Amino acid sequence: MDTNVPPTTTLSVGPAAATPRGCTTVADVMAVPIATIEPEAHLAAASYLIKRSRASVLVVTGDGGQPVATVTAVDIGRAIADGRDVELTRIRQVVTRKPPTVEVHATAADAVRLMLAAGVQCLPVLDGSRLVGTVQLDDLRPAVRMPEPQVHR
Repeated sequence: MDTNVPPTTTLSVGPAAATPRGCTTVADVMAVPIATIEPEAHLAAASYLIKRSRASVLVVTGDGGQPVATVTAVDIGRAIADGRDVELTRIRQVVTRKPPTVEVHATAADAVRLMLAAGVQCLPVLDGSRLVGTVQLDDLRPAVRMPEPQVHR
């Protein structure tokens, strides 16, 4: 995997002063600290880290700490269901490559729009080029008054 490839999409806005008053920003709801893992780690290590950190997503980092991919508990579960060995399968084999990212001062609404457009549930959060957190769709729901998904039986 080429770890020097920049993220495909970054939502970028100006400094916090440019954020409309009263708007919730990504910084207000992002998760810190960030659970990160290297692309060559095994699925077993990722599974352990997700459990230990209580994170639902790990940011896969390349050289310089740049986010190059994400891996979720769902990705790991899917790999196991497909018969992959957790001790032999590398993270790089099951990741979402080049995840979209969002700037720390973006509004919650902008982050939700980016997630929906990209079809993802979580975004790495950047401050310039530095990884500073992650934000999940569920964390943004209250800020943008999104209804909870309904399960119809």
